[in-house]
Amino acid sequence: MGADIRRKEKVEQTTKFAEIIKKIQEKVEVVLRKAQEKIKRQADKRRRKTEEWKRGDKVEYKRFGVQGKTSKEVSGPIC
Repeated sequence: MGADIRRKEKVEQTTKFAEIIKKIQEKVEVVLRKAQEKIKRQADKRRRKTEEWKRGDKVEYKRFGVQGKTSKEVSGPIC
């Protein structure tokens, strides 16, 4: 009989603990979502719209060499 009471208490404690953890997870999700939105707003302020390029358009871009070699500026059509 004593073992049944202790087992019942452990089940109740475990259930309460699980409920607490679930509430904490929900709060963390809300906080993370707000933080992500804030970060996105800040990033969008600095972001600029890029041009739409089509095949054959002339563009200028930088090509980086292998293992720290100097970069070269190249211009030409988009393939």
